[in-house]
Amino acid sequence: MLPKLILVFYLVIAFSLSHVASAQFDSPALPSESEKLSLKYLNSLNLVGWEGEPANVSALASHEQNNFLKEFGCESFVQRIFKRGNRYININLYAFANSEGAYGSYSIMREGATTVVIRGDASSEDDDSISFWQGKYFIYCHMTSQDDEESKDAISSLANELSTLIAAHAQLPDIVSKLPKIDRVIGTEKLLMGVNAFKRYTNLPYANSLRIDATMRCASADYHFEPPNSERMKLTVIEYESPQLANDVFNNYKANVSLSHEPIQDFGGQLLYRISDNYLLCQLKDNRIVIISGAKRKYSPSILLRLISF
Repeated sequence: MLPKLILVFYLVIAFSLSHVASAQFDSPALPSESEKLSLKYLNSLNLVGWEGEPANVSALASHEQNNFLKEFGCESFVQRIFKRGNRYININLYAFANSEGAYGSYSIMREGATTVVIRGDASSEDDDSISFWQGKYFIYCHMTSQDDEESKDAISSLANELSTLIAAHAQLPDIVSKLPKIDRVIGTEKLLMGVNAFKRYTNLPYANSLRIDATMRCASADYHFEPPNSERMKLTVIEYESPQLANDVFNNYKANVSLSHEPIQDFGGQLLYRISDNYLLCQLKDNRIVIISGAKRKYSPSILLRLISF
């Protein structure tokens, strides 16, 4: 009888321990400091006539987006939904370790046309959404109903209120602010901070020879020359940790491209190639490599290069 009692005792103890362990495993993690602040911001929003659900910490929308956000240093993603009848408004608030990562995320995830900044540090919108960057945050506001002026006024009001709550602002990342303004196509500016974003948003020949990793910064934008010399080109500036590393990468890129294409020009750290029907210019500038691609005319890249101040 005694052995049976001992066996029952051990089974009860084992079940209790496993139940506790399971409960601990299944319980949600406590919000991080970043998540707490984002929850506070979103739960402070008020929209008269609309029912606001409590803000919640959300999973990222897709595997690809998750990879980009990790490269930009995303610390949290918090969402809140407002509803009125069959109409819904989603507010997505992404928080980053620094303003550079927040701007980078805004530059590739924003929707709509760039607007004169009326909120945040950069802003864009279309018929049913508002995107803006402010400080260490990227905000995306979206409504489900189309051609609905009341909902559009509502998301504009929410975006303005959220901008006021965040309060802190930031300057453009240095590498982006130094892109030439003349002839730039507004809204095409991008800041990339890792391999995944670089592969997705650049289309450079022999890109694998550029040794892209998490330590580099890359800024790009499109440029358009008006008639009679119409031209559309992409300017890409890659910033490395040191001039020596940039020099090594430049020589590696030159060696690989030159295996298939003889340089038209090669002097003073500047290369010009004709690849298929386009011209490609590559220049070494201290710890940066400048690449101008997509030009149809031989001298167009040199004209754009003269506009670069760094």
